[in-house]
Amino acid sequence: LGPAQFEITAVPEKGVTLEALETAVDAEIARSLQGFSDEELKRAKTLYKADTIYAREGLSSMARIMGWVRIADLPYDYFTLWPELIEQVRAEDVVRAGRETLQAKAS
Repeated sequence: LGPAQFEITAVPEKGVTLEALETAVDAEIARSLQGFSDEELKRAKTLYKADTIYAREGLSSMARIMGWVRIADLPYDYFTLWPELIEQVRAEDVVRAGRETLQAKAS
């Protein structure tokens, strides 16, 4: 819907240099841009749908989410549609969005 921030966090194990960690993160990003297996996509959807359920547990998280929904000028029921919208995502959609977004020049 527009510009946003995307963050990847990685913490090196003891003895791993930051350069090695950066190389490993870059390799994982490159691997993910080649595509996902059906099982990987299914697992990601399950985790994301669980996150949407947990987000409904507190008033502050609900208020924050609904605030962002309204700021983005989305319909008020957008949040309740998340599980259905998540199910509609295809692996090629994720790869396309990743290739558009995860570019080294922007990191």
